[in-house]
Amino acid sequence: MGFNQGIVMTLGELYNHISASLAGVMDRREAVAVAMVLLDHFESADRTALVAHPERECVVSQCDVDGALTRIKAGEPVRYVTGYTFFMGRRFMVNADVLIPRPETEELVAMITERWRGVEGLRLTDIATGSGVIAITLAEELGAEALGLDISAGALAVARENGRRLGCERVRFCECDILECHSLERTDVIVSNPPYVRDSERQGMSDTVLGYEPHSALFVPDNDPLLFYRKIASLAASALSPGGMLYFEINEAFGAETADLCVRAGLSDVRIERDMFGKERFVSAVRV
Repeated sequence: MGFNQGIVMTLGELYNHISASLAGVMDRREAVAVAMVLLDHFESADRTALVAHPERECVVSQCDVDGALTRIKAGEPVRYVTGYTFFMGRRFMVNADVLIPRPETEELVAMITERWRGVEGLRLTDIATGSGVIAITLAEELGAEALGLDISAGALAVARENGRRLGCERVRFCECDILECHSLERTDVIVSNPPYVRDSERQGMSDTVLGYEPHSALFVPDNDPLLFYRKIASLAASALSPGGMLYFEINEAFGAETADLCVRAGLSDVRIERDMFGKERFVSAVRV
């Protein structure tokens, strides 16, 4: 279907146009998901609105819609096209300086929230903060004072903007190369979702990820895939307050190895947890 700038059409027609444009570029399930993201972006309409009121009229811009579709068909993630994503009910700005948060990371944040809710005066540190979703969400959910660290100035700009937009004044964001860091501020919780994808695993990843998401936030060398975890566990052993906890999101291939380096760093009660897909995805440890 062709349509002109500013033409009036229905939600159903807009959805069908987007879906038809994506057919052949991606499988049907992904096309439906992307179409719903764009429908929400352009018309603030969710699946319920589409099903209940497909005849609802809206004014759409051919330039905006087809421009977005052109970028998506070229492989750009839809969340970079819209410029935002949602994480545990909050809207966060994202761009090519930061990773798009995954559902597994929401699980990690939910795990921490459940454990620490109600604790007064909580301090937490988020290492490799990226867009700031972990630090901001935990600060807001727990009323905690949070510090977000990242080596990327671009990522920190995004994180600070997210904090500003969400009115979160309890998070500080600082530039830090954690591999060159000698100590951290005293804190009760350290959480990190650092780079953990081995270079050799690139071949199994989608072009959408490889072509657009920041490689520095994804990949580690095959000959030392746990370099970030080793360093962070060592820092945590000194920085955590007694009873404080370290939380990692991990590569499913290295659950036992990540747990072992936490033990060797002097941490206790080390646990491996599985994600919603049954994969070993999280490690937690306690400083006694």
